[in-house]
Amino acid sequence: MAVTELMHILKPHLPVLPNDSHTLLHTPRSCNITRLKSGGNYCHLGLAKGLRELLKEGPLPHTSSLELQFNIDGMSLFKCSNLSLWPIFCLLKNPGYGEPFVVGIYHGREKLADAVEFLLEFVGETSDLMKNGVTIGDVLYNVTIHSFVCNAPATAFVKSVKCHSGYSACEKCVACAEYCGKVIYRDTNAPLHTDISFDELADEKHHSGPCPLKPLPAITAEMVYSRTRGVCCD
Repeated sequence: MAVTELMHILKPHLPVLPNDSHTLLHTPRSCNITRLKSGGNYCHLGLAKGLRELLKEGPLPHTSSLELQFNIDGMSLFKCSNLSLWPIFCLLKNPGYGEPFVVGIYHGREKLADAVEFLLEFVGETSDLMKNGVTIGDVLYNVTIHSFVCNAPATAFVKSVKCHSGYSACEKCVACAEYCGKVIYRDTNAPLHTDISFDELADEKHHSGPCPLKPLPAITAEMVYSRTRGVCCD
């Protein structure tokens, strides 16, 4: 809106300018939208496309590896509406790239209920890029994941575990809480979760289903651990 208003001011002095910022910026007029079975719509804008757009005009990294950080979160569009958005943001952690871009976005009136369905296209493309890399210009870059940064409810959702207020919500151990006016964890010596126990959903009270991030390739079990049970949480 601000760009369009500025263009209207400049138009008398620069007649070659278009009347709308969308024309100037070559904003796509359509995109592929997937109707989710659990309700709502998802549009996958693309991870490789976003990386190429980010790097096409700026200096290319001085390394053959692109280290990515992701943020997934939900937000309400209006105070008096149940319309919500769940964007997937990517931040290139290589020095000099401080602006995130959108990889995909969910929109709907329904509560986003199925993390596996929501993340299906994202996980599929990211998995492919981690295996085969991405070509930008004449350079083939390796793609690695630095971390996922989410708030507590989004962290539980994308990992398919109990929310932070639950009785078996601890991400570090199998302790079960009790209610004493509030949820309290008294056991400080409970057995720890492990990579294997997390993958096998061994703590049934902690998991609500398979982690949708598990298909992402990993060189070691520790990398799977750090991207799933170790997702960053603010």
